Amino acid sequence: MSFSFVSSAYACKCSEEFPGRLGSVEQVSEIKIFSKSPFRNAGNSSELLNEYFEIGWGWEGSFSDIDAFVATKPKFANRSIKLRLKLRPDGASTHQFTIHYKQTNGESYSTTTQEIRFK
Repeated sequence: MSFSFVSSAYACKCSEEFPGRLGSVEQVSEIKIFSKSPFRNAGNSSELLNEYFEIGWGWEGSFSDIDAFVATKPKFANRSIKLRLKLRPDGASTHQFTIHYKQTNGESYSTTTQEIRFK
C-alpha cells in the first residue's frame, strides 16, 4: 500500500527561446550617478560621475566603463550590479551617491546610498 499527499507532479525546462531565461527582455538604456557633494575640487554637486565609476554585473568578476556597458544594450533581471570607484574623491570627504537606472520601456528606478566618508 502506498500513500501520497501529491497526486501529480509536473516539471519543465526553460527553452533557449524563452526571453526571460537570462534576464529581462528590457534593455538598460541609462545609468547615471551623482553625489550630493562635489566629487572633484573643480566640480559641483550636480556633476555626472559615471566616468569615476566602473560597473560589474552578475556573478562575473569583471568590471567595465559604465557608458561602454550601457552601449552594449545589456538585459538583466534578478541579477545584481556592482559599482566601484576608479579613484578617490578630492572634493568633499563625505558623499551620498544617487544612482538612476532606466530601461528601454521607460521604467526608471533611483536609489541613494547611505552617507559614505572618505579618509
